[in-house]
Order: sequence, then structure tokens, then C-alpha cells
Amino acid sequence: SRYAGRAHPSACGLLAHSLLDRGVQEQARDLSSKIKQRRKDKAAKYTVPIAKVEGLSEKDVFGVVSSGKRHKKHWKRMVNRPCFVGQDFTRKAPKFERFIRPMGLRFTKAHVTHPELG
Repeated sequence: SRYAGRAHPSACGLLAHSLLDRGVQEQARDLSSKIKQRRKDKAAKYTVPIAKVEGLSEKDVFGVVSSGKRHKKHWKRMVNRPCFVGQDFTRKAPKFERFIRPMGLRFTKAHVTHPELG
């Protein structure tokens, strides 16, 4: 109705400035998706299946530590199982420490064995 008797602008090859870069954007999107897919394929080469492990209950893992003058505060927890801590792990001050990790149960290296890694 608007273009009665005239050719449509897209038929003449005329496009608005906002539509001129549309092809470039699609090419960029395709390129970025190809790069992402290649990165996923490269990462998939080194993946190994992880066995399903049942989670432990909070009662088994943590013990309640009472604190305060009358031992009424029960917000501290003592870790009863070995746990992994990173190289940059530093303890908080004992007064503010919510989870107490004993030195004997702290591991900085993960001891992992897997039959497929051989």
C-alpha cells in the first residue's frame, strides 16, 4: 500500500544503515560459535568419567563445637573428615572461624587415581 506503483526499497538494493552490518554480525556470530565448539572439543579429549559418589550427611562430616562463657553458642563446626584446601588457604581468627579444619585433615594436593588415566 505504501509502495503502490513504486519498487520496494529492499528490491532496489537500498537498505537502512542499521541493516547494512547485519551480514557482518552473522559472520562474527558463526565464527565465535565455531571457536567455542573447537574449545569444547579440545576439552572433551581430556575428560574422564567421574564415578557417582553418595554424599555424606552433615551429622557425619561436622561435629558441633559449643563456645562462649556458658557454652550456649553452637554455631561452630569441627570437620571430622579429610578435606581439600587450596594453596592460598589461610585460617580466620579462632573467634570468627565457623568451620574448624584440623591440620591433620587438611590436604593441599588431591590424591586421585583413575583406571583410564593409567
